[in-house]
Amino acid sequence: LSPQMRIDIISTMGQMEGTLAAQNMNLDKVGRFAPELQGVLSTASKDFTESTQKIFGLIREDILSERFATAPPDYFALTTKVIDQGYQMMYEVLIPKLEQQLKNRITASQKTLTLDALFSIGIMLLVIYLAMGTYYSVANSVAVFQQGARRLADGDMTVRFVTEGADELHEAGNDFNDMAAAIRSLLVRIQADVGLLRNAAHELSSSSQ
Repeated sequence: LSPQMRIDIISTMGQMEGTLAAQNMNLDKVGRFAPELQGVLSTASKDFTESTQKIFGLIREDILSERFATAPPDYFALTTKVIDQGYQMMYEVLIPKLEQQLKNRITASQKTLTLDALFSIGIMLLVIYLAMGTYYSVANSVAVFQQGARRLADGDMTVRFVTEGADELHEAGNDFNDMAAAIRSLLVRIQADVGLLRNAAHELSSSSQ
């Protein structure tokens, strides 16, 4: 390995490790806002982190040490597996659980609206004004989340959840944005690292001939 190539690989790994740490931090935040998701998020995050750390270890032990005992197809298979885990965590865990949480929020909001209406017969006009304002605020936020979740499910990794206010749903949306961005950045860096490793293997193969 040339000195510059070694520097590039170490720099890329440092950026990827930072992105992975940010992703796990955001997953923890989402778990605190939604305790019912904490278990499944923790498991998915742990599996993804362990697979990613295996690749980091392999790079240090095999490439940076210049042993080159692992064939390029094996590197490609390992990194592809991690990328698949990232997409699986997004589309099979995060999005379905988020959609279920949003449905629960809609149900809870509808029950709250009904109870408020029954309780506030004596001051009907005031209660209707406040209740409808709250309902439409929550409904608009839920609509934004549903549209964003559908776009994520369709493969649009650039989507952001934009909500107004300072409630728990708004904070959860911000944390989900950060988490999705961290996963997106990590997947991009892994794909870039695959190309870097492939080029390094090709250069070494050419030089050995």
